[in-house]
Amino acid sequence: MTYNYRKIRLLGLTIKEGCNPMLTKTLATGYYPFYTDELNDAFFLRNVSVTAIVGMNGAGKSSLLELMFRMINNFSACLVGNTIRRYGADEIYFIPGIKATLDYEIRGMKGTLICDDGIVALVYGDKKFFLSDPDLTMIDEYRDFEVCYKPKTAKRSEIASCFFYTIVMNYALQAYNSQDYQDEKAEHYQTDHLVGASSNGNWMNSMFHKNDGYASPIVLNPYRDQGVIDMKTETALTKDRLAGILVEAKRKNREFIDGYQLLRIVYGFNPYRVMEKLPERFHEKDVTQVENSFRILYGEENSFVRLVLDAYGYSFANSNYMSAYGCIYLIYKTLTIPSKYPSYAEYASVVDIEKIDGFLKDENEKKDLVHLITEIKKDKSHITTKIRQTIHFLDAFDQDIWAENKFSYEFYEDWLRMDKKNTSLEATMELMPPPIFHSEIIMKRDKDEAEIPFYKLSSGERQFLFLMSSVIYHVMNIKSVPTSRIAYRYVNIILDEVELCFHPEYQRTFLYKLLQSIQRLHLNTYCGFNIIITTHSPFLLSDIPQSNVLYLEDGHVVDKSYMQNPFAANVNDILRQSFFLKNGFMGEFAKQKILKVIDSYTKKELDTNEFKEAVELLTLIGEPLLKNKLSTFMEDKGDEKNTNR
Repeated sequence: MTYNYRKIRLLGLTIKEGCNPMLTKTLATGYYPFYTDELNDAFFLRNVSVTAIVGMNGAGKSSLLELMFRMINNFSACLVGNTIRRYGADEIYFIPGIKATLDYEIRGMKGTLICDDGIVALVYGDKKFFLSDPDLTMIDEYRDFEVCYKPKTAKRSEIASCFFYTIVMNYALQAYNSQDYQDEKAEHYQTDHLVGASSNGNWMNSMFHKNDGYASPIVLNPYRDQGVIDMKTETALTKDRLAGILVEAKRKNREFIDGYQLLRIVYGFNPYRVMEKLPERFHEKDVTQVENSFRILYGEENSFVRLVLDAYGYSFANSNYMSAYGCIYLIYKTLTIPSKYPSYAEYASVVDIEKIDGFLKDENEKKDLVHLITEIKKDKSHITTKIRQTIHFLDAFDQDIWAENKFSYEFYEDWLRMDKKNTSLEATMELMPPPIFHSEIIMKRDKDEAEIPFYKLSSGERQFLFLMSSVIYHVMNIKSVPTSRIAYRYVNIILDEVELCFHPEYQRTFLYKLLQSIQRLHLNTYCGFNIIITTHSPFLLSDIPQSNVLYLEDGHVVDKSYMQNPFAANVNDILRQSFFLKNGFMGEFAKQKILKVIDSYTKKELDTNEFKEAVELLTLIGEPLLKNKLSTFMEDKGDEKNTNR
């Protein structure tokens, strides 16, 4: 097989003079390098680069990343926000005051994202794209740039092919709360209308409501609504994503999580997953009433229900309650796609989820609806995955077989008569049960036959699965976008404080497991990856050579020529230097206890209670060398006091 070279590296970020200090916080003006020396191309994995950012709390790690997010946000506003109709999405707000450049390298060619207050430009090789107001090209340094203001589809695709997509993972409760950014000035793209504390929107909140089919090159995880993570929804999404990943891993006799094997997946019919997506007027009805409403609407010649199902070739005529909700979900999903995805925006004026129980009598609009469904059926991207799942279910549905509301995945697989020769993750995901069912994943430990449902896994184990399944899900979706649309084939994964909830053993093996998953799913064949990790874990940092580590202290880059290389180094040495533990490794409470005894013993003769406390403390110390040293010190001080007496 010919090696497909898709190398990407983020080289560094430069903060220029005049950058808004509210955005830079403790960061200084200057260059922040993510790399100093290039490693062998296959050091981590083919087409995969890894770097780390370390420093104490407040050193500037989050500030540096958030400045990068703002830059990509402004790039998105110019590329997508004002040029593509996104009916079901918030506006992408433009953030003034950024003066910075982001350098990267794709396929050995250097690129630079330029943010110069109101100017956004991109340089890649000999290509120079100017995405802002053409009048601003009068500035000397931009005179030779190609003007790409409000770019058309072909130009947007060309520009995107010169850039990368960023997937951000941060599960800290304090992270990315939109309220924390309300005081930052932002503006509607290419207007003077400012938004901020008195506005309902801000740039951070809009990033969670893009709904643009991976056109804007950044996604933040987990999804937050006004800073709140809905863990019920997050868990349900994770189980849906994880089910296919675990099935694919089991087929290839591989573990996805250390020490566990997939035992089975049990599915149960859950019409409420569909009902909660329908307009609020349906929420007052029970399950049977909703089903009957759609059956009645199907009898009306010009209803959306009838028109949509006829276009797909389905009917309520011979359906039971289960297949009926499959049809309802199919209608719902079809009517929502145009409002969420720019590639279908031309149909948004014809179809709308609010019209789901409405009628369409205009013949031209009927033709548009049929054409929309024709395009959906041809679409093999992530946009239509759930529709294809539903179609597979409805095509194979047999009322006589489906007598039970619960079934195993094995039953479903055999029932669909799946082609088990195609074991790719894409094929597996497409043939999973549709969202009218909920799943329960049952695992077992390698050395134990006891059944362990997903919800009984430890918080660290679930956190690992949340993160890994989300990364894989987004990469697979990005990969599925055809090059005829805005498509990215280079991915920047940012894992911010990734070790949250992880036992040291999970920290120690995390990078290895991540790289294994990328390789096993052949993701690095289709996409190049740059992985940035911010961490406080010496175990994780020991997997990364010093050339790939950015050390921060008080917002400044630390000269690492005096630092020990953390790769395969002693954990204590990494803690001392790489994490700036200048006051030792001992807990502060224990340290102060010992210092208090030493101080008291030095300055005065101990009374009975103080002497007893000192002896008790001595017996509690676990470090043998320290214990012996302190014991000797106390004996010496005791001899001195006896002599002086």
